[in-house]
Amino acid sequence: HNSFSVIRIKLAFNQNYIKNVFNFILPVAVTLFLQWGQTASFRLIVEDLYAVETLAFIAVGMALSGAVFSAIESLATQFYMPLYLKRITNTSLKVRTDTWNEIASIMIPIYIGVAVYVFVFSPYIATILVAEKFYSAHIYTMIGAVIELFRVINNLVYQVSQSELNTKKTMLPYFLGFGTMVLGLYSIDVSEALWKVPVILAVSYFITLFFMYYKMKTLLSIRLDWKQLMKAVLISVPMMGVFLLNIDKNFMNSILIIIIGGIYLVSVFYFLLNDKIKSMSVL
Repeated sequence: HNSFSVIRIKLAFNQNYIKNVFNFILPVAVTLFLQWGQTASFRLIVEDLYAVETLAFIAVGMALSGAVFSAIESLATQFYMPLYLKRITNTSLKVRTDTWNEIASIMIPIYIGVAVYVFVFSPYIATILVAEKFYSAHIYTMIGAVIELFRVINNLVYQVSQSELNTKKTMLPYFLGFGTMVLGLYSIDVSEALWKVPVILAVSYFITLFFMYYKMKTLLSIRLDWKQLMKAVLISVPMMGVFLLNIDKNFMNSILIIIIGGIYLVSVFYFLLNDKIKSMSVL
């Protein structure tokens, strides 16, 4: 039963209001441009320096890890972001800090587990999802898991700038990461070792994450629960036992191995994070 209000529209054109909105969205626009540069422009650089076939293998391998993490991040965003935004709205600095720390203590261990899962089972994932000529691209999927881990954690840290309405501090981390990627790809010859391309990307994403975390800590007293992170690493390690098994990587075996690994991953992280998930879900 809302009605059209000319008065409210006029208020939106208030000079101070427009200035505040502009100061908020301009750094976001710059940050998103740099984010795109770091995420996608490496394809243009690799194609320019080497061959399109080289780019195809790298892109296919990294797309596998990217697809898995995009699905996990999408589910996390749909479930936790409304809770997160509701908890930080019109609250004190301490509540906003505690809320971020709480959600990070849940999401980062999950991201670590997924990264190990993708790293370990990448040959089997490639067997199922790509053509036979791209099976060897799973090496890029393994390194891509590290890249995606840094990326999704960085996106989580980035949320601090949104909650504090201070987006200016996000530009420098992405600029440094983007610059590292461009400088690395143009200065290092990877023609004899193409796996160095995703390694360069991984280093650039780590630099972005490192400086983003440093910048966001100046806005909120965020912290990482290192004890929880170590638990996540330790319970993920048994999946690496697959490397010791001489399993034929045919289609059926790959499906079976991935399902078993997935059941293990979900089960152990359910027991590790069950209490925290219930706590976060209660408004």
